[in-house]
Amino acid sequence: MGAELRESVRIAVGLWCRPYDCVDFVPTRGNISLGGARATLPLPPGDEQMEVLLDLGHLGEVRVQARLLEVIPRAVGVDVRMQFVDVTLEDELVLARFIDAVTQEARLWDALAAA
Repeated sequence: MGAELRESVRIAVGLWCRPYDCVDFVPTRGNISLGGARATLPLPPGDEQMEVLLDLGHLGEVRVQARLLEVIPRAVGVDVRMQFVDVTLEDELVLARFIDAVTQEARLWDALAAA
């Protein structure tokens, strides 16, 4: 574990995670890429998969299934690295548009700061 699988940039977001052994989603902070996410949870998940809900602003919500790749203990809670699985083409396109919009805005701010 720990190998780099990401094919796109990471974007910091708020997200909701629901391990399959839980009833409720847990709101948390983390980051996403096209292929997966990293999030901090209060307790280690009891399952190897979870459901992730992303609120992507005006692009809407995306709900995806994720496979846990790594659980990293922290002083408080755990970080989980996960890979999205069985993502629909529609959801993948929404994620791609969101990541592109955020990175375009960041490049614009960098250009303005450099001017």
